[in-house]
Amino acid sequence: MPSELRKIIFERSELYDAVVAYNLRSKNKLPVGELQLVDVGKDPEVFAVFHVINLSTGQAVEKRLGASYIAAALLTYCKNKRIPVSRSFRKSLTLHEGDVALMMTNAIRPVREKAAEQPQAAA
Repeated sequence: MPSELRKIIFERSELYDAVVAYNLRSKNKLPVGELQLVDVGKDPEVFAVFHVINLSTGQAVEKRLGASYIAAALLTYCKNKRIPVSRSFRKSLTLHEGDVALMMTNAIRPVREKAAEQPQAAA
């Protein structure tokens, strides 16, 4: 049976919007202030560091969020923006050219990129 692989790429501004909206119902809040920068990375899981300036004190604050929190925020963002996401697909986060990407697949086993290079059996 064929499998499907889907990648939704979120720019940093969309990641920030997703986290801010998700923060409204979460206990793990971002600091209050003006967002200066969002860094994303992977070690070994995807993470994001939000750099915020507290406007009343001028103090710089960093908040690091892990993959599970980011995934929950992005899935909620997709739901709110009516971006279709299959419940039955396996989901994971990865980086794509400096942005966060939500990967979804219905494949039972990992997709191998070199499978096309293997010789075909004679019919």
